Amino acid sequence: GGRERPRSARPMLQVSPENRIVADAVHHHLHSEDLVAVDVVAADNNGVLYKLSSEHDTRHLLLVSARIPCFEEARDQVGAAFWEERLGALLVPRAEASFHLTVRVDAEALRGEGEAEKARVCSLVSRLHSDTEGAPLRVALSALSRGGRAPGDHYALHPRDGCAVHVVPKAERVLVYFVISFADPTEQALAAVFLQEMEIVRRNDKSLSRAPLITYSAHPPAELRGRLPPADAEAPLGFLSFGLDREHVSDETRLERAVGLLATYRGYVLYHVQCAKAHMHQRMRAQVNGWLQVLHRAVPDRPGAARKTASGRTFKRQGRAGPGPEEQ
Repeated sequence: GGRERPRSARPMLQVSPENRIVADAVHHHLHSEDLVAVDVVAADNNGVLYKLSSEHDTRHLLLVSARIPCFEEARDQVGAAFWEERLGALLVPRAEASFHLTVRVDAEALRGEGEAEKARVCSLVSRLHSDTEGAPLRVALSALSRGGRAPGDHYALHPRDGCAVHVVPKAERVLVYFVISFADPTEQALAAVFLQEMEIVRRNDKSLSRAPLITYSAHPPAELRGRLPPADAEAPLGFLSFGLDREHVSDETRLERAVGLLATYRGYVLYHVQCAKAHMHQRMRAQVNGWLQVLHRAVPDRPGAARKTASGRTFKRQGRAGPGPEEQ
């Protein structure tokens, strides 16, 4: 029989597709009455770098640039029109030097807009990283939601070393394969358990019957045979796949949620692997401290040391062959 989840169990933390530093800076820029010049550099996971800047004379114009290692790989597969359609007038045609994307946020032009439009702009700008890594996912899932099929039959993206995402659109389903590995052997072992548990929980938990199908395999699936580079084919952790039907992306809200969760899945796994390591280290330290306390209490008394009785009188042991304690 399947294992039931404890009723009191809390849901696992999800990694936000938005960069908090960028989101807060853009939100402040759109709502502040007294604008100031900005010069901020922020790092994100997978080697992503953000730069936020505005000149003193044009403080109402905030430039946000992003350097994303997998941008060119994503652009080659989905085309530059993807970002033009996604970002619209926010996108600067020529990105800032050393960056892949630059957007311009005009506080004066948006001053008369409602909160919904400002929130939309803030979300778009703070998701440059996750939108790029999720570009093939969005193309394939958007086509699925419309009842069509993506123009490509296979998309592959490598957000960082040790991570690859393969997207295979089908007529009525989109298959997403993750190839994940970790340099640290402890993290590798924990991640293997985590990925296998994903499949077990999906299969055994009846409350997840309408969730995307999840399968875990140690060998490359049939859909990827002959399409994998050597580094992906020799996946030490195997292949974890998600199968999404049209029901899972039936409206814009579900589509955004699916793309956001899948685009940040590697960070999600890493976060919980690190939490597991921290929990294990904490328990081991507590156990060692307990043993040290036991050993400290087990230290034998020094010969001839004075001791006290319950009444407060002191005495000294003379040895096992002696006449017994000599009261003083």
